[in-house]
Amino acid sequence: MPARKSSEVLQGLKRKGFDLSERHHHFLVLYDEEGRLTHIRVKVSHSRVKEYGPSLLNALKRQLHLDSIQEVLDLIDCPMSKQGYLDKLKNKGILR
Repeated sequence: MPARKSSEVLQGLKRKGFDLSERHHHFLVLYDEEGRLTHIRVKVSHSRVKEYGPSLLNALKRQLHLDSIQEVLDLIDCPMSKQGYLDKLKNKGILR
C-alpha cells in the first residue's frame, strides 16, 4: 500500500493552494482560485507521524472530500491540479 512522508503531504497540499496555520499540529486551509478562504481544512501532524500510511491517507481523503486514496495521492504528487481539485469539489456541491 502506498505511503507518503509527512513533509511530502504538507508540501504537496501547499502547492495546491492550502495555507499553513501553525498550532499543536499543522492546519492547512484551502483558498479558492480567487483567493477566498474555503471551509476545507486539513490537519497534518508535526513530528509524531513521520509517514502517512493507509489509515492516515484515508483520514486525509475524508478531510479533502475526495473519493479514494489514489485521488489523495494524485493531489499530493501533482497529477491532479489545483483547478482539477476545485472543479471536483464544485461538481460534488462542496464549493460554489
